[in-house]
Amino acid sequence: MRASLAAASFGEPDLLILDEPTNDLDADGRKLVRDLLRSRRGDAIIASHDRALLRTVDRIAELSSGELRLYGGDWDFFVESREAENRRTANRLANARQAIDAADRREQLARERKQRRDAAGLRDARKGVNSKVLLDAKKARAERSGGSGTRLRERIALKARTQLDEVQSSVRNEARLESKLASTGLHTTRTVLAFDDVTAGHDAERVVIAGLSFEIVGPARLRIDGPNGSGKSTVMRLANGDLEPMSGRVRRPVPSILLDQDVSMLARSATVLDNFLALNPDRDEAACRNLLAHFLFPADAVHRPVGALSGGETLRVALACVLGGSIVPPLMLLDEPTNHLDVTSVEAVEQGLADYDGALVVVSHDSDFIDALGLDRMIELSR
Repeated sequence: MRASLAAASFGEPDLLILDEPTNDLDADGRKLVRDLLRSRRGDAIIASHDRALLRTVDRIAELSSGELRLYGGDWDFFVESREAENRRTANRLANARQAIDAADRREQLARERKQRRDAAGLRDARKGVNSKVLLDAKKARAERSGGSGTRLRERIALKARTQLDEVQSSVRNEARLESKLASTGLHTTRTVLAFDDVTAGHDAERVVIAGLSFEIVGPARLRIDGPNGSGKSTVMRLANGDLEPMSGRVRRPVPSILLDQDVSMLARSATVLDNFLALNPDRDEAACRNLLAHFLFPADAVHRPVGALSGGETLRVALACVLGGSIVPPLMLLDEPTNHLDVTSVEAVEQGLADYDGALVVVSHDSDFIDALGLDRMIELSR
């Protein structure tokens, strides 16, 4: 990717088109892309979910539900505009619903008045208070007046419902996760992971990590940082027990789960529901369906094969399987989980992890994602 960017910039094109240019780049590579865009004179069109990169642009065109919306500013301006737009829509929605309630109340009052008039007329007829001719005249006037009032109320009610339909059609489809996580029960003094002078690699001639030592105690949130090729994924595989060190020792006193960018813990040919049941055998199907609905997989969506899902949907399935189980692992390892995800999916992941009370070890070059997870410690690897 860096070589492609270099070639593109040397060519000095009038228009540079970049499709997810920062995917798979480390922090230095991402900065290189931002610097390139700031320094070049020509125009650029960028498809990206990298919020730091989107802060360097002049305008944002959001494509959602087949509609393109233009915003005249960078990412922060876009977020402010979107929030203001949502507030305006919420106010319009509230006003439209109030108009319908008012129309319903007027209709109810009209029915009650008619019932009282009819009852009074029936009493007068029984008492012989008025002649039949007079009573018939009163009835005719009431029917004419009532018919006119009914038509007016129907027009008002129809207008109110039409306005409500218009507002509802403009509401953004931004369903949010409703995950209610079980506690990991992790004590603040419990050691969850320790590396003691660990050396590791793929073979004896390709040592990636040498003499690495650290310890995680309690619900800490740790970031593993470093350039591409420095061994970040190797550390994660060691931490999860998928790789053994060449020398030194890795202590894993508590259960862990690894979510990588390929979400390899899931069976691609199996459905969402089958994956959940396989990873949570103590749950019955009804409980699984309920939990999956909280992660935005309602009704028939649970029967979709994982291989047919988008990257964001696949990661949501993994989060549901891990965080929605009766026993939540005290240590979660996230290896570049947001690569190839759109912003909405990344925000959903952030939201899903907000209430997680275990220890987190994260590899990520997404600065906004890092801030959202509150990663308060860092281990920096070098090549």
